[in-house]
Amino acid sequence: MFDVLRNWLGLRRGELAPRDGARVLEVRLQPSSPAAGRRLADLALGKGVLVMAIDRGGKLVVPDGESRLEVGDLVLLITSEEPAAHVPSVL
Repeated sequence: MFDVLRNWLGLRRGELAPRDGARVLEVRLQPSSPAAGRRLADLALGKGVLVMAIDRGGKLVVPDGESRLEVGDLVLLITSEEPAAHVPSVL
């Protein structure tokens, strides 16, 4: 868990850079989000999208497929350039 936190902070600070055309996205779940209350496994995030961590009220959650997203969650994703465009519409 500490490695995830260290990597997340490094990515946010610009100390680490995604490789091979990957990019980091941060998406905050709004009350109107179709993903609110749903499990990650049930979302159509697509191939090449990894949910690395969820910041839930300042507490780091390392997710798995059973993790449910909540309004206000800040979701940190790593994705390739191609699928990145549709991710905000899913979350």
